Amino acid sequence: MTRVADSADADRCGVLAEADDGSPRTLRAAVGWSAPDELPADGLRATIGREDDPWGVLVAATDDADPDADAFVEAVATVLTLAVERRRRRRETTARHELQATLNSLHDVVSEVTDAIVAQSTREEIEETVCELLADSEAYKFAWIGAVDEPSQEVHVRTEAGVEGYLDGLTLSVDPDHPFDGGPTADALRTGTVQVTNDARSDPRFSPVRDRVNAYDFRSSAAIPIAHEGTTYGVLNVYAGREGAFRSRERAVIARLGEIVGHVIAASERKRALLSDDLVELTLRIDDLFVALDTSVDPEGWFSFDHMVPVDDGDFIVYGRATEEAVPFLRDLERVNPEWESVTVRSEGSPARYELHGVDLPVFSAIASQGGYFEDVVIEDGDLRMTLYLSPSVDVHSVLESLRHNYPQTEIRSRRQFTRSFEDVVRIRRRIVTDLTDRQRATLEAAFYAGYFEWPRDADGGAVADSMGVSPPTFHQHLRTAQRKVLQAVLSSPTVGPE
Repeated sequence: MTRVADSADADRCGVLAEADDGSPRTLRAAVGWSAPDELPADGLRATIGREDDPWGVLVAATDDADPDADAFVEAVATVLTLAVERRRRRRETTARHELQATLNSLHDVVSEVTDAIVAQSTREEIEETVCELLADSEAYKFAWIGAVDEPSQEVHVRTEAGVEGYLDGLTLSVDPDHPFDGGPTADALRTGTVQVTNDARSDPRFSPVRDRVNAYDFRSSAAIPIAHEGTTYGVLNVYAGREGAFRSRERAVIARLGEIVGHVIAASERKRALLSDDLVELTLRIDDLFVALDTSVDPEGWFSFDHMVPVDDGDFIVYGRATEEAVPFLRDLERVNPEWESVTVRSEGSPARYELHGVDLPVFSAIASQGGYFEDVVIEDGDLRMTLYLSPSVDVHSVLESLRHNYPQTEIRSRRQFTRSFEDVVRIRRRIVTDLTDRQRATLEAAFYAGYFEWPRDADGGAVADSMGVSPPTFHQHLRTAQRKVLQAVLSSPTVGPE
């Protein structure tokens, strides 16, 4: 600036520019002036930067008239404009490269987490793997997962990695009336949406723990709900040492992680309930299940839900039976209940077999999301009774709360925990052996060991039929019959209707 003043014979000159924090223009550089209010109103001025996005203004003044001073100030402003634009482009390019590198790293982390948690067998292993991989990545400092204890409404830490003691002595609550309501973590659990803090030093939600922000040296955080099909299993909290770590695209990518973890946990819980030797059995009753619906047909007789098949996005297919008197009521429910998309009667008689396609059925959503399964589900005269099985690791209270949210009249009639007997497996095998004829069993074993069920097949039906000395139609007839009997023994419900 000194050379500018000397060359232009200007006694005083300066550059006014917008401050970084958006405050009014300040004197960024000057010769001869110490404050903006000293600048003359009639000095030479030239805009620095684009007209639509100016960076500042160059101001020069002298006591001596100089006809070339105006052109000179304009030239200097042009040089400054080019320098500012180069610097701005360099910063934008650097920022784009850093963002792309961060996104690439994050995609790698999400991919690595997905591959790792799919191989885990329990919820605890899944959660530990997620936190450890995030904490080990270059992008983040530490991570932890918490879940709500329903009676107290407090958030308890289930696992953490990359940090110790961050939450020691701190009570997080989802209760809005609590003195410290849990900040972003509680907001994520209450709203079911990702909560991002791009500068923990200035975010008021971190005011009660400002000392921890400084002690653990993080600047950004994301609280990500872990949920699947309407059930929230907890919240994943991730912390980064850089400001603005979870803006736009990075936020969208890491939000997917909560969905992936929720899906895998749900699958794990279902598998645990199916394979566990220990089970919790609940007998439930819901009176006047359809009382809120404007049905034109009175509920008479009974119909059952014998088996449920979850489909994507909360859809279900339910297979059941119904007495002749109940079929008109079933068809009427399809008309008045938006959750029942369609009811198809597959066989006539009493009981008749029917198939129900439903969307977000509250009873089944609450059960399926916790990995449970049911037996003996019968609706008689509008009242439902059900036997429900859950893994002992499942929070029974949360399942009941989900049911009572939609059906306040839900009652527990009995509850017990028991160990499944090995006789259950023996019974299935005995039934298979008893139901299959010698020819059917031989056909099934020949197909299995010949690789008929592999993909791609090691041998097709014609090859296996030739090896057995029978025609292909005979082979397929025996095979289909054997498959049906095996599946019936494994999948069918013992329910035959109300006593």
